[in-house]
Amino acid sequence: MSRNLIWWRSLVLSTVILCIAFAMQASGQNTKTAGFATVDFERIEGEYKVRASLESDLQALQKKLEQQLARRDTMPFLSADEHKELDKLYEKDATNRTADEKKRIDDLEHKSQKQNTDVNALRQKADKDLTDEDRKKIKDAEAQWAKAQQEFAALKEASDNQLRQFVASNAQKLKKDVNEVIKKVAEQKGLLIVFNNQVAPYAAIDITNQVLSELNSKK
Repeated sequence: MSRNLIWWRSLVLSTVILCIAFAMQASGQNTKTAGFATVDFERIEGEYKVRASLESDLQALQKKLEQQLARRDTMPFLSADEHKELDKLYEKDATNRTADEKKRIDDLEHKSQKQNTDVNALRQKADKDLTDEDRKKIKDAEAQWAKAQQEFAALKEASDNQLRQFVASNAQKLKKDVNEVIKKVAEQKGLLIVFNNQVAPYAAIDITNQVLSELNSKK
């Protein structure tokens, strides 16, 4: 599992487990039925369908961003516009690309390979064998490579920020949704306090099944 996914899972789980004791007044309920209950948050993490779907979305986003970075790392002499064009082409499912789109990808990748080959060939020449034109090409290539490194660093930072924002915003939503359902089920059952079962290993009532059923039935 990648570092970002481990971070995602730990953040999501930690935001949920912060609700160690969820207490509320069982308003309108028969106080004779009011009491304590537990919730198995590990089961919620594993069986909550929305959480699984969001993790799948995160994996897809992470893969897309990593591929964008990899292309810029291996194709440093393509222009920024050409990279953006490749990004857009690769976002489309391979089975749905038109013949022209496939050809354009091949053309840009071939262009990059030729650029890399030509620059490496010039760098391997002995200094005495370099023409003025060769020296200019090497100088231009070094400037382009330096620019590509700056663009790579900026994209890397933007990608990391995008992943962090995705995790933070969705973790907050998951926490809110789970808390609301725990409260709803607890109020229906006239419960005063709901504990994380890791804190209170046993209580007369476990509402995990009801909480999961309610969460997974939400549209």
